[in-house]
Amino acid sequence: MTAPAALLLTFEFEVPAGWHKLPVDAASTPAAIEAIVERLTQPGETREQLARALAAVSAQAQSPRRRNRPHWGYVPDPSTGRVEALLSVGDIPGDAGAYDRYLDLARVDLDAAEPAEQGNPAELINRTTTESRLPAGKVVAIHDFVIQPTVGGVGDPAVERAIVALFPERAARAVECSIVTQNMAQFDDLTQYLVDIVATLRETRVKAS
Repeated sequence: MTAPAALLLTFEFEVPAGWHKLPVDAASTPAAIEAIVERLTQPGETREQLARALAAVSAQAQSPRRRNRPHWGYVPDPSTGRVEALLSVGDIPGDAGAYDRYLDLARVDLDAAEPAEQGNPAELINRTTTESRLPAGKVVAIHDFVIQPTVGGVGDPAVERAIVALFPERAARAVECSIVTQNMAQFDDLTQYLVDIVATLRETRVKAS
């Protein structure tokens, strides 16, 4: 009996208002930021502050650990000059056993999505892991708080993070979305907010060769 062919997927999804696509590389960053700032603000407002905030979160998105993933910055109120959160979307292995491996890592407080750099681990606080199902497939949702190691006695602020991984049936790849924010009052329920985004995913399925 021949096993069913694995499927390759492409995904489309909807992001709520306030999210803005970030540049994918350093070369395109200045022009992309200028376009976002001009679209969101009027001259004389907080343009410089917002541009600096967008540049900082774009640099974070372009780091080696997040490279090659599309990213969005959350600017719910441009007048504050702040980017309140970073949304990242990528694909991960979806082969047989991938769901169980991912869930096992999540349950033992290991970072299934973005392993810490060797010798420089982040501290994960209050990790919770839940399983559910959407019409598109099985879901693992992770919520925690991340404290980065101190450098020279100074540490970055803790961030709240949600990660939602969707494993469509018989797919060769799965999709993983994450949101990180330093503003822990921004979202009433960050995990459910991200699950709601993932629930809008639409798939295009193609048989793997």
